[in-house]
Amino acid sequence: MKEPDFYCEGCGTKVDKWAIDCPKCGRVFDSIKCPQCEFTGKANQFTNGCPVCGFQSKEQKLRMKQEAKARQQQEPQPQPKGKKGGDFKFSEIFYKSSIAVLTIVIIVLAAVLIGR
Repeated sequence: MKEPDFYCEGCGTKVDKWAIDCPKCGRVFDSIKCPQCEFTGKANQFTNGCPVCGFQSKEQKLRMKQEAKARQQQEPQPQPKGKKGGDFKFSEIFYKSSIAVLTIVIIVLAAVLIGR
Protein backbone atom coordinates (compact mmCIF):
# COMPACT_ATOMS: atom_id res chain seq x y z
CA MET A 1 0.00 0.00 0.00
CA LYS A 2 1.22 3.48 -0.88
CA GLU A 3 2.54 5.71 1.90
CA PRO A 4 0.31 8.75 2.44
CA ASP A 5 1.46 12.20 1.45
CA PHE A 6 0.66 15.11 3.74
CA TYR A 7 -0.61 18.46 2.42
CA CYS A 8 -1.61 21.70 4.05
CA GLU A 9 -5.38 22.16 3.76
CA GLY A 10 -4.88 25.93 3.73
CA CYS A 11 -2.56 26.35 0.74
CA GLY A 12 -2.05 22.80 -0.63
CA THR A 13 1.72 22.69 -0.01
CA LYS A 14 3.17 19.21 0.54
CA VAL A 15 4.48 19.02 4.11
CA ASP A 16 6.44 16.59 6.26
CA LYS A 17 4.18 14.18 8.12
CA TRP A 18 5.60 15.35 11.46
CA ALA A 19 5.16 19.06 10.67
CA ILE A 20 3.36 21.14 13.27
CA ASP A 21 2.61 23.99 10.91
CA CYS A 22 2.83 24.79 7.19
CA PRO A 23 6.20 26.26 6.18
CA LYS A 24 4.50 28.31 3.42
CA CYS A 25 1.32 29.78 4.94
CA GLY A 26 1.95 29.12 8.64
CA ARG A 27 -1.31 27.23 9.24
CA VAL A 28 -1.14 25.16 12.43
CA PHE A 29 -2.04 21.51 11.94
CA ASP A 30 -4.49 20.39 14.59
CA SER A 31 -6.00 17.41 12.80
CA ILE A 32 -5.11 14.53 10.47
CA LYS A 33 -7.04 13.28 7.44
CA CYS A 34 -6.94 9.59 6.51
CA PRO A 35 -5.68 9.19 2.91
CA GLN A 36 -7.99 6.21 2.35
CA CYS A 37 -11.41 7.20 3.77
CA GLU A 38 -10.72 10.93 4.41
CA PHE A 39 -11.81 10.74 8.08
CA THR A 40 -10.45 13.79 9.89
CA GLY A 41 -9.53 13.67 13.57
CA LYS A 42 -6.92 14.45 16.22
CA ALA A 43 -3.49 12.81 15.97
CA ASN A 44 -4.03 10.69 19.09
CA GLN A 45 -6.99 8.99 17.37
CA PHE A 46 -4.63 7.62 14.70
CA THR A 47 -2.04 5.96 16.99
CA ASN A 48 -3.10 2.47 15.79
CA GLY A 49 -4.20 3.55 12.33
CA CYS A 50 -7.39 5.18 11.11
CA PRO A 51 -10.19 4.56 13.63
CA VAL A 52 -12.75 4.35 10.81
CA CYS A 53 -11.19 2.24 8.03
CA GLY A 54 -8.10 0.82 9.81
CA PHE A 55 -5.55 2.30 7.37
CA GLN A 56 -2.02 2.12 8.76
CA SER A 57 1.22 3.61 7.48
CA LYS A 58 4.28 1.40 7.06
CA GLU A 59 5.74 2.85 10.26
CA GLN A 60 2.57 2.01 12.20
CA LYS A 61 2.53 -1.57 10.86
CA LEU A 62 6.21 -2.04 11.74
CA ARG A 63 5.69 -0.60 15.23
CA MET A 64 2.68 -2.88 15.83
CA LYS A 65 4.73 -5.95 14.76
CA GLN A 66 7.62 -4.96 17.04
CA GLU A 67 5.29 -4.40 20.00
CA ALA A 68 3.59 -7.78 19.43
CA LYS A 69 6.96 -9.53 19.22
CA ALA A 70 8.15 -7.83 22.43
CA ARG A 71 4.94 -8.88 24.24
CA GLN A 72 5.35 -12.44 22.99
CA GLN A 73 8.94 -12.60 24.27
CA GLN A 74 7.86 -11.32 27.70
CA GLU A 75 5.02 -13.83 28.12
CA PRO A 76 5.98 -17.19 29.61
CA GLN A 77 5.69 -19.93 27.03
CA PRO A 78 3.26 -22.70 27.99
CA GLN A 79 4.91 -26.04 28.65
CA PRO A 80 3.57 -29.02 26.70
CA LYS A 81 1.57 -31.47 28.78
CA GLY A 82 1.91 -35.22 28.64
CA LYS A 83 4.66 -37.76 29.00
CA LYS A 84 7.34 -36.55 26.63
CA GLY A 85 11.06 -36.78 27.30
CA GLY A 86 11.92 -35.59 30.82
CA ASP A 87 8.27 -34.91 31.63
CA PHE A 88 7.70 -38.29 33.39
CA LYS A 89 7.70 -38.26 37.20
CA PHE A 90 7.53 -41.18 39.61
CA SER A 91 5.15 -41.10 42.56
CA GLU A 92 6.27 -41.04 46.20
CA ILE A 93 4.81 -44.55 46.73
CA PHE A 94 6.98 -45.89 43.91
CA TYR A 95 10.12 -44.46 45.55
CA LYS A 96 9.28 -45.90 48.98
CA SER A 97 8.46 -49.35 47.60
CA SER A 98 11.63 -49.31 45.47
CA ILE A 99 13.76 -48.68 48.58
CA ALA A 100 12.11 -51.63 50.37
CA VAL A 101 12.67 -53.97 47.39
CA LEU A 102 16.30 -52.92 46.99
CA THR A 103 16.92 -53.46 50.69
CA ILE A 104 15.54 -57.02 50.43
CA VAL A 105 17.65 -57.74 47.33
CA ILE A 106 20.81 -56.54 49.10
CA ILE A 107 20.04 -58.75 52.15
CA VAL A 108 19.43 -61.81 49.94
CA LEU A 109 22.62 -61.20 47.94
CA ALA A 110 24.60 -60.76 51.16
CA ALA A 111 23.18 -64.02 52.55
CA VAL A 112 24.05 -65.88 49.33
CA LEU A 113 27.58 -64.52 49.27
CA ILE A 114 28.16 -65.27 52.95
CA GLY A 115 26.84 -68.83 52.56
CA ARG A 116 29.44 -69.67 49.92
